[in-house]
Amino acid sequence: MAKRVPTIIDYSKSTLSEIIEKETGRETDFLELDSNEKCRILRCLEEHNVNIKVLGYKWYDILSNKFFAVKYQLDGREVRGFREDKIELDQFEELFRYVEGDVYHNACFYGYSFSEKEISEYSLDLHQINFDSLINETIEMYTFESIKGIDKEETAGAVLRASEIAQWFKKARAVSTLKSLEAKYKEFIDKFNFFEARAIFFSIYLRKHKDAVKKAAIEFACKHDYSDGLEFEKIFQTYGKDAAQYVIDHFDGGLRRRMIQKRKCNYKDELAGLESGTCIFLRELGFDKYLQLYYVKDGYYSRRYRPSVVHDYFTDFSELHLM
Repeated sequence: MAKRVPTIIDYSKSTLSEIIEKETGRETDFLELDSNEKCRILRCLEEHNVNIKVLGYKWYDILSNKFFAVKYQLDGREVRGFREDKIELDQFEELFRYVEGDVYHNACFYGYSFSEKEISEYSLDLHQINFDSLINETIEMYTFESIKGIDKEETAGAVLRASEIAQWFKKARAVSTLKSLEAKYKEFIDKFNFFEARAIFFSIYLRKHKDAVKKAAIEFACKHDYSDGLEFEKIFQTYGKDAAQYVIDHFDGGLRRRMIQKRKCNYKDELAGLESGTCIFLRELGFDKYLQLYYVKDGYYSRRYRPSVVHDYFTDFSELHLM
């Protein structure tokens, strides 16, 4: 069996945009990510020791005459797995230093009059400064007709895609080797190229061919990092303690040695928490109208272990009923 050549990403030299594209498979802004994706990016930065300050909106408040910025940070005590810290600053100079000069993106300075000194000292381009609003929507975008039209268009596309996903899995046969599983995985991701596709693949494929694909799935979890869609917790859920321990003992993930050891340590602690019941387990069931799939979302939260959310997806309600 040919050994997969790991793709080494130098996170320390990557921008936040590059890391988001690598982890999610699409070019987008951090603020456009959903909560799970935000948590995933923040975890990635922490685990790779990337010193990037993840900022949200920045603005001037005319009433208090102060500047503000939002900073995102991991926090295992929060259900979402992260928190938004609101930073208050008295002077523009302090804001400029804090946001490292990024006063054009996701920023608003309505009501603030820049001095000639500030314009000169910080080489400000007032034509690029937003003095209007952090919100670019208009009231017309929130009329019943507008919302209904957008929702109908998005839903129609999601319904078609969900139908195609269901048909794909009906035709997908079981595989028993890592190489075959990687090929099947690539086939699905190439056809359905959106963020949740990776988790959807392993959720449905492992449920449909649980025993036949067991060995290959465990090897996949050893050779690939969790960002490829197969979480450590999913292995524990599906195949039990022994399989999870095997992943800990044989994990490589295409990572550098230091990160391999860190990941193994995290997994070992998580397994202890899952077995002892010290992890808080929360389950949510529902229907995702933008995916047009039923889902079960299992969240693991602890003050000691990193927060983790594992999704199971279903194309038919009857399958969800059996959970």
